[in-house]
Amino acid sequence: DFTINAIFYDLNKKEFLDPLRGAEDIKNKILKTPDLNNMKDDPLRMLRLYRFMSNTGFGAEDNLKEFCKNNFDLIKNCAQERIQTEIIHMFEGKYIADTLDTMFDDCVLERVFPFVSEIKKIPPNSHHHLDLVHHSIETVRNLKTDSPLLKIAAFYHDIGKPSCWKIEKDGRHRFI
Repeated sequence: DFTINAIFYDLNKKEFLDPLRGAEDIKNKILKTPDLNNMKDDPLRMLRLYRFMSNTGFGAEDNLKEFCKNNFDLIKNCAQERIQTEIIHMFEGKYIADTLDTMFDDCVLERVFPFVSEIKKIPPNSHHHLDLVHHSIETVRNLKTDSPLLKIAAFYHDIGKPSCWKIEKDGRHRFI
């Protein structure tokens, strides 16, 4: 998948081999792929990129993020249980909130979580100082748990707001 995955230990020679300089990328906290065709061959690797970001706090090479932005719909060709597993592992990460922010910036967040296309329409208001997407991400950021399922629940906690959103004449936002 990535250069950091190409490091291995030769049991016979008793040495590490690093043909793609993954150790350097670990030192620089950056995720790179030796060939973008790897992402096309198994589109789940695009979601795995964000899982690795969530678990390590690493950034990703710009061309890799751009590839994801332009090709993320290929993930529809992956088995749902594989996607689900990657999402759960992603929410296990210490850096999940930062990763969700990155996914939003990379235009892939709503392709993984379709409800985002609705909640992003709700701007900051008297209930939230952030728009609803970033409020949901901030809720995950402030949650004090390691449970991926509780983090997912926190991210989804306002999913119903778009269907009951009203703006009163005085400009007050209501969610009844």
